[in-house]
Amino acid sequence: MSVADQPRYAPNTVGEEEFVQAVSDMAREVWDFHNRWGFGSGHFKDATPASIIDRRKAILAE
Repeated sequence: MSVADQPRYAPNTVGEEEFVQAVSDMAREVWDFHNRWGFGSGHFKDATPASIIDRRKAILAE
């Protein structure tokens, strides 16, 4: 990769609150979907939310 092709730093163009709200909305939709279809976090008893997400990263990447 040439220097010209390397990514350059660019500051965020979306405000922090707007970004955090969008991620929160998406997380709520994922939670509702999993709860509705029986894929809820009950499958991961005693796991933290962060560890559940870590286990599901491959699925989330799709």
